[in-house]
Amino acid sequence: MLIDAFSLRNQTAIVTGAGKGIGKAIAVGLAEQGANVVCVARTQSDIDQTVELIRATGAEALAVCADVTNESDLSGVVEQTRDKWDTIDILINNAGAPGQGYGSIKKVDKQRFEDTLAINLTSAY
Repeated sequence: MLIDAFSLRNQTAIVTGAGKGIGKAIAVGLAEQGANVVCVARTQSDIDQTVELIRATGAEALAVCADVTNESDLSGVVEQTRDKWDTIDILINNAGAPGQGYGSIKKVDKQRFEDTLAINLTSAY
């Protein structure tokens, strides 16, 4: 069947920003196609809810509380994923925020600008 060509069975996905909105929907969608999903976000209660939805589909999931701007946290995400499933097949760098790095030059100092870049750009690297 054609649907089998799109199956993600036996694949493991990491989704950042999986606690809300688009990231949550992506995580659940991947699970519906059979993937094991690691849900990453800063708020434990948000990713716990996403994991509950995923488990309701019959897929496996892991909630990992992490800040994508913290390299040590990201290393922990990779380590926990590999400990549970050995492999990482799919990476969805969804975490993002408007931050405070926009507006008039009078309102935005260099640190606010760099924080916004760290969330939306550097973290994906």
